[in-house]
Amino acid sequence: MTMVKKAGGGRYYACNRKYYIRKKENEHYGWYLSCGDRQISEAKTVNGIERQIRFIEGCEQVIKHLGATQKIGQYEWELETELGDLTIVIHGTWVDMKFKGDLEEPKKFLGHFLINNLFNFNPISGEWNFIPGDISNIYDVLRQFIRHLCPAIAFVGDIEEVVRL
Repeated sequence: MTMVKKAGGGRYYACNRKYYIRKKENEHYGWYLSCGDRQISEAKTVNGIERQIRFIEGCEQVIKHLGATQKIGQYEWELETELGDLTIVIHGTWVDMKFKGDLEEPKKFLGHFLINNLFNFNPISGEWNFIPGDISNIYDVLRQFIRHLCPAIAFVGDIEEVVRL
């Protein structure tokens, strides 16, 4: 599990990772979570930041298990699915996913669910985001993430064996 430690000078860092945490300026409380030059998210407490780091790391481990490759550029990951290539950016509390290229296959399958928008699929842009809400129970959230991906992938394994936090 990633722990947040004080680095001195009012800065914090996440052990063994590339994340940096800094306090919001001119505010009594609040923290920013950054990865390199990119600000990922913010939270009111350091504990909130730690939950977000666990969410990011857990989602990364799930998509790596599924065969995703890390890319350089706007999107961090790419995953080949049965419905098409999916680009993935993991934020602190949600996952930004978008199908690339031809959207006919995703529309054929995910379009059936548009009545209730069960899978947050946008047939025009190809966006298929995962927004779980409460991320405090990480393993429940990751199970939801896998269920969200199930129309496009076949997941084999137990989440507790795949994800080590």
